[in-house]
Amino acid sequence: MKQQAERLRLIRVSKSMSQENVAKALNITVGAYSKIERGVTKLSLNRLADLSKIFDIELNDFIRYLNGESESLDKRLNIPGTSSGSTSMSSGAADAEIALLKKIINLYDESKELNTKAVVRNMFENGGVSIPAFLEVLRDVSSNLSNKKLDGNQITNYNKGLDRMIELLS
Repeated sequence: MKQQAERLRLIRVSKSMSQENVAKALNITVGAYSKIERGVTKLSLNRLADLSKIFDIELNDFIRYLNGESESLDKRLNIPGTSSGSTSMSSGAADAEIALLKKIINLYDESKELNTKAVVRNMFENGGVSIPAFLEVLRDVSSNLSNKKLDGNQITNYNKGLDRMIELLS
């Protein structure tokens, strides 16, 4: 799954698209898309089809490439460090270039997450809201959800939102 995630990220970068662009096209949050690229979230066939359309790649080729069965997309997408680039680049230099590109992407993703956390914390603190007190209220509401007339999806979505909020504020 990690190989698929890495290859998905390389495709996105080769298409000069940001995670925000892809997430918007998929109608999901950037955090949800980030989990896909980190290999945390498994891809359904429908999601694979959506991604192949976004990246303008034939679905069969896309799936084969993500699974490591086909290197032909490296050439067509001009993915750094592959044979489509400079033919004089040694294998070691190509591997180093790919490793550096992956590090840059990881650092960018980490900085986006840290920035999101800082923005949310600042919004609370500038508004005079006690973060621990707010989280306690959210937990109390969560425990009382079963008394409300909410369906399972609503409760699940609330709990996911609560988990994300706790993650951002912790």
